[in-house]
Amino acid sequence: MFVWMYVCQATAITYFKRFYLVASPIEYVPRKVVAAVILLAAKSEEARINSGELATLTGCKLKDITSLELTLLQCLKFHLRVFHAYRALRGYTTALGMTEVEKTGKEKRSRQLIEMSFFTGTDTHIRVPRYGMI
Repeated sequence: MFVWMYVCQATAITYFKRFYLVASPIEYVPRKVVAAVILLAAKSEEARINSGELATLTGCKLKDITSLELTLLQCLKFHLRVFHAYRALRGYTTALGMTEVEKTGKEKRSRQLIEMSFFTGTDTHIRVPRYGMI
């Protein structure tokens, strides 16, 4: 079973966005990039992930994922530290002195808001006048 931490998810989304600021989706297949990004995010966040299982889930070959990893690192300029709101959220709830019951409910709602913020402010579609949305 594939277990995915929310911090790894946020890191992977950030890596994916940073990668395509430098590289072209025509040059690199997004499905393979997603698999490489997930693997790199798990490594940088020190999470355990089975790379063989990841390869079968994404439908990519393990060799393709690992070969793309160096390219991904070069496009990210080896800047692997990601500052996202999950770390601050954990610190705020601890500093407020909340009980575990209070933390779980408020953290869950806060995590949902943070997850929604990852998908705001970017236009994911390219408008071409003749063909509409791509």
